[in-house]
Amino acid sequence: YISSIQMIEAATAALLLYMAPIYVILIVLFMGERLDRKTIAAIHLGLMGLYLTLSPYGRSSLGMICGILSGLSYAVFFVLMKRVRMFMSSLHITFINLVLSSMVLLPFVLVIFPFEAGRILIMKIHFLAYFI
Repeated sequence: YISSIQMIEAATAALLLYMAPIYVILIVLFMGERLDRKTIAAIHLGLMGLYLTLSPYGRSSLGMICGILSGLSYAVFFVLMKRVRMFMSSLHITFINLVLSSMVLLPFVLVIFPFEAGRILIMKIHFLAYFI
């Protein structure tokens, strides 16, 4: 989302992110759930609005692709969390999200901020130790 904001207008990037409910509906449709007519009409209206918003650009850009990917990842997160909540508590889900995001972002922190990386790592470990 942040990359999208840096490459295209903030309003367009926000629209692409906030299309997540439409993407959720499309994902659950492909997973076999039945939809009523109002939901199908909402999908068509949402996709038409997205097309009309993006059509003045004439072509897709990296910022648009990043925005669409941010909305899709947000939608996938919603769908996955619905299933995960059936057998895990909110605290466990939050803990796992924190650990996974820290592991994914740690290499970037070590490369971009090598001198402060140790201090940040210690803060994260201290924060995790609080929950354990």
